Amino acid sequence: MGNEPSTGNDKDSLLERKDELSTLNVLVMGRSGAGKSTFINICFNLARNLEFTDKRLFGIPAKFLDGNGELINFDCNIPEYEQNIVEVVKEVGSSYTQFVSSYKIKINGSTINLIDTPGFGDTRGPAQDKKKCQADHRRGQQKNSDSRHSLGT
Repeated sequence: MGNEPSTGNDKDSLLERKDELSTLNVLVMGRSGAGKSTFINICFNLARNLEFTDKRLFGIPAKFLDGNGELINFDCNIPEYEQNIVEVVKEVGSSYTQFVSSYKIKINGSTINLIDTPGFGDTRGPAQDKKKCQADHRRGQQKNSDSRHSLGT
């Protein structure tokens, strides 16, 4: 009885897998406007244990309307992501993410690569969705991305 194989549910099993889980690749997918980029920006702030009143970090530029209906712009303020190609849109509600980009977050000795993707149902119509899918497919073939660990919607 004492030498039975691990079921994968015990502490020893998790410790054995620690090296295997040191890097996680999470592909963030969903409809345009669902909040994929906002989710990634929230993760930057949570990973640094920022409080609600602290200055926010933005790895991806964002636009929000304040209580008076005024547009507030937040530029990328994390230097390592300033070089990412992000198309700036003029209005809230327009499709924002146009290219797949990866954002690295380090937490407790592990690395999480959050992969931001353009949304489905682009506000510019189905032809734009088709263009993005073709471009993403080409990029995926070039990078040979077989190591995704999770899908988020």
